[in-house]
Amino acid sequence: MVFTHMKTDVASENLRMTELQLLQTMERCKNCHESEFTNWKSGGHSAGYADIFLHETHNKTEQLNGDCLRCHGMFYEKTTADLVDPISQQGPWKLIEPEKTRQPVIPCMACHQIHAPGETVRQPDFANPNNIFYARNLTKNSVGFYSRHEKKHFQLEQLPRPDMVLFGDTVQTPADPVYRLCVQCHAPSVWHEVGTSDDHTPVGVHQGISCNACHEPHSNNQRNSCDKCHSDVSKNCRLDVRTMNTTYANPASSNDIHFVGCVNCHPDQKKKSN
Repeated sequence: MVFTHMKTDVASENLRMTELQLLQTMERCKNCHESEFTNWKSGGHSAGYADIFLHETHNKTEQLNGDCLRCHGMFYEKTTADLVDPISQQGPWKLIEPEKTRQPVIPCMACHQIHAPGETVRQPDFANPNNIFYARNLTKNSVGFYSRHEKKHFQLEQLPRPDMVLFGDTVQTPADPVYRLCVQCHAPSVWHEVGTSDDHTPVGVHQGISCNACHEPHSNNQRNSCDKCHSDVSKNCRLDVRTMNTTYANPASSNDIHFVGCVNCHPDQKKKSN
């Protein structure tokens, strides 16, 4: 493979590793990226094939289909029908290839490209320390979305910034390009309505805030997210935002932190505004 890759003919540029080879490569990634790997392992993106495709509640709610592999198993070489039996909303379900039970469906290469285009990192000009901030490369060259259909990575600047709506009104989406990556899988319905399907585009008091403002990049942990922007108490109502009735403090709360507004926690204020 190395010999083929180093050849000068155009065909060698289309060299692709199999899913197994990518997983073997990922095992080597953690030798240097130990912290990132540990954080990934502790988060939801480390789910295995059995966790996703044998999830009884989900499978009874929505029938398995070919598009599942777009985000869960984008490097799997076959189809969903080759992976799970039966393809229906009546189980019990089983993996046709049981060896894939614990294999991760979202490996590092789902969001990271091994060889990414872009400028190399430059050492700062220490003679002009005031310019160090402005001279830095602003792009995240290694981050991109792997398209199963195109069989290639798309860099963040190539991904579209989606137009989102809420009850017919246009919503301000985060300017951070990382949001464009997240929304590829945490996507809304075909009508781009906020909160539909698996969309978590922030609205309400958090409209326009990027995913990375609250979620750690690899673990998706958001435990310390409030402290990043808020003081101990809200400047508006003087209450501790970490104890408000939202999904941050209570997963059973009806006030999803992504869509929460002031009136969700303070319904009396709605009456006053009217």
